[in-house]
Formats: sequence, C-alpha cells, structure tokens
Amino acid sequence: DIYVIGSYEHTRDTNNAATIRSYGPGGANVTGYYIPSGLPLIAPAWQYAPYGIVAGNGNEVTADFSPSGNRYRVHGGSVEATYRMGDYTLISTTGYRVFDGNQSYSSDMIPANYLDWNYETEHADQLSEELRLVSPKDQFVDYVAGLYYFRTSIDATQIQAGTFGLPNLRLFGLPYGPIYSPVGGQSRFHDGDESYAAFGQATAHLTDQFRFILGARY
Repeated sequence: DIYVIGSYEHTRDTNNAATIRSYGPGGANVTGYYIPSGLPLIAPAWQYAPYGIVAGNGNEVTADFSPSGNRYRVHGGSVEATYRMGDYTLISTTGYRVFDGNQSYSSDMIPANYLDWNYETEHADQLSEELRLVSPKDQFVDYVAGLYYFRTSIDATQIQAGTFGLPNLRLFGLPYGPIYSPVGGQSRFHDGDESYAAFGQATAHLTDQFRFILGARY
C-alpha cells in the first residue's frame, strides 16, 4: 500500500504597519535621535503631530511611509509505503517540505527616513524518513522497532538601511546615501541540523487484563 499526500500554501500581505503606543523615558518631545553627522533628528511626537497622530493604547494610525508586507510559499509532501513480509509489516514514511518567504517592515516607525528598510528573505527545506518494523499481534510479545532521520537547512538574508534623516542623493542619480553599516546593512545566516534516532516498544501480554509495556528511544 502506498499513500501520497501533498500540500501547497501561498500567503501575501501588504501594508503591514506597527503603531506607536508610548514613548520611552524622557518624554515624547525629547530630541534624542541623532544622525551620523551629529545633527539632531526631530522627535517622533513632533513628526507625528502634523498628521494628528497621538501615541496611546488606542492608537491605530501611523505615518510611517516605509514599504511593508510579507510573502510566504510553503509546499511539500509525504509518502507512506507499507510492505507485507509474511506476518511482519515494514512501514516507510518519507516527508519533504520547502519554505520560501520574504518580509519587509520598518525599523524606525517614524515618517522621516531614518532607518526605513528592514527586509528579510528566507529559504528552508527539511527532509525526514522513518522506518518501522511491526511484529504480528497474535503472540505473547509483540513489538515495533524503527529508525528515524531528520535534516533541515535554513538560509536567510537581512538588509537594514536608511538615510538617517539626511537627503538621499541616490534618488538624484548620485552614488551617495547613508546606509546602516559599513557592509551595507546586510547580514547572512545559515543553519543546518541533522538528527538520527533508533526506537522500539515491546508489549508482553501477561494476562487478558494485564500487559507489560517497555519502550526506548536513542
């Protein structure tokens, strides 16, 4: 017997935004934001004032104009094959799944382009395999024994950038414009994991009302 299952999911959201509910220590009008030149950046409360936005628990409005949204695609499947070997049964279950996604959210949450870009892409895939040997049920001791394997790999890139409140001269065709870090505000991540396991469970039918069960996994 062979069973095949597949799945596909595609999600897309746009115009996701966070709203300001409160300001940190020092009050709402403290100009505690500085750009690399040392010039003060207008405090968030003053930037939001022209739009009639006041921070509070009920605030659901923002004037952060940086691009935002996310897109995810997840697909994969599994195959379960059952082999009859006399009174014994061998079951193989194989699964594979892939995740691709990207998301963009503001880093500064203010109208000025201080640190507008916070963009991330991610690719992940995982593979699993399980083998189970099942003994006949009509005997004094029956058991299940198996092996398991799992592997996953994740690669992600995050880009953070902004003009720190200064005019972005790149918009006028000039190769100038402040960025978040000397490496362009870009970080790359990779993670890979593998795991193996052997497991088993045996049941001794001592009487019709009493059974002894022993299981282990390593």
